[in-house]
Amino acid sequence: MNSNSQNKINVVGTSGSGKSTVSKRLSEILKVPYIEMDKIFWGPNWYWPSDEEFFIKLKDAIRGESWVLDGNYTRTIPIKWKNVDLVVWLDYPFSTTLIRAVKRAFLRSLRKEELWEGTGNRESFRKSFFSKESIILWTIKTHGQVRKKYESYLNDPRFSHIKFIRLKSDLEVEIFLANLNFDWQPLSPSELINTLLNLNCRWSIAGGWAIDLFLGRQTRKHEDIDVIIKRDDQFELQEILKDWELWVADPPGVLRPWRKSEYIGKGLQDIWCRRSKNDPWRIQVMLYDVENGKWLFKRDESIRKGLKDVLITDKDGFSILAPEVQLLYKSKALRDKDRADFKNVLGHLNQQQKNWLKESLVKIYGQTHEWIRCL
Repeated sequence: MNSNSQNKINVVGTSGSGKSTVSKRLSEILKVPYIEMDKIFWGPNWYWPSDEEFFIKLKDAIRGESWVLDGNYTRTIPIKWKNVDLVVWLDYPFSTTLIRAVKRAFLRSLRKEELWEGTGNRESFRKSFFSKESIILWTIKTHGQVRKKYESYLNDPRFSHIKFIRLKSDLEVEIFLANLNFDWQPLSPSELINTLLNLNCRWSIAGGWAIDLFLGRQTRKHEDIDVIIKRDDQFELQEILKDWELWVADPPGVLRPWRKSEYIGKGLQDIWCRRSKNDPWRIQVMLYDVENGKWLFKRDESIRKGLKDVLITDKDGFSILAPEVQLLYKSKALRDKDRADFKNVLGHLNQQQKNWLKESLVKIYGQTHEWIRCL
């Protein structure tokens, strides 16, 4: 999902489904305001406003161009869904929501925490567990009703302008959020060495950093850091990063968790790594294939090169992807940074490297690629 096309989001679901948690994480990932409907609705000392009061406050709260709105209040649908782009429905099993609702009510009652600043509103054991207004009783009574209601909305022509996403488990939620999160704070090459110090196989730095390490200077800011390893060494990586979150990019680029002992076969090669679900991405690992001691280019396996010429060592001892090979990877769908990398490194390639790159480009693109005339 692109945050530029999905600017207004409403997270809905029964009590205990995790609306607030997911809404806040969405807000942080997309860097848009978080709006809590309960905070808009409830006044001091549990004051229950009229619909007129509530609607005015809600309209004012969602005037912005982008937001994540946390809450149901179905009577407000004509207001909140008039211009909404996406509705995320958390449809968890009844047992899950009940356990969460009980746990939340118990902790809030025990801590006597103010729910919304300035209201003085607090949960109590009597209110939460032993009254007609019990949130536990509300969860039990409304879970099935909420599910039927939102199921009816999915195909309602009144809401044909809205994209609905129905998530039924924590795993589905994590996959959904991971595919929105492009927050990268990559490790530096030296941090990478410390992280992969005990990796029991050869690994090399690729991408823009490989170009700069070859040149011996940093020419631009790097938004990520790429590492390449042989496909057959993937379990060594999984073991050394066993305390990290590792995600595989399935074509056409949808992230999913890399399961323990799952072998990533041909057709898949990108692994995104972060320390936890709340952390930014730190490393991108790419798998490459080898046959008879030769590296195979993933887009055309007839393009091959001896491993000793593909993986080289820079003056500081970093193992890096050879610049002509990195440029071949960069040759598809050129970006400004790819053109800058080519310009910076061209004068440092020897004739053999230039010839190999040119022959490879011609094989893939014919004579049409813009780099060919420079080689």
